[in-house]
Amino acid sequence: MLKLNERVALITLNFRKTTGNIQLNQTEFSPEDLAHLPPGFRLGTKPVIERKRLTVFDSLKDEATLLLKNHGIEFMTPGSFIVPIESYKGFIKDELNRICARYETEV
Repeated sequence: MLKLNERVALITLNFRKTTGNIQLNQTEFSPEDLAHLPPGFRLGTKPVIERKRLTVFDSLKDEATLLLKNHGIEFMTPGSFIVPIESYKGFIKDELNRICARYETEV
């Protein structure tokens, strides 16, 4: 009799995403501007990458999610799927590797 782990693969998507923003630094403001701020004031962030340049990462995550939703079922936590082991070994693994390679190229 086959055990469950011999029939299905558990895949969890984990995409590192960036907002394209960096934390502002006090050196970016004049001393006069800083003098008017209360102690401990958080300076916020500023964009350094255009938002449209980051949409490719959302598209790649969506592509991977759709692939797994079409060939498996969500399992326990968002972004986790179980798929039949035959499908995983057949084409899902290759497709996920292709998506990961594209992701790394875009980074």
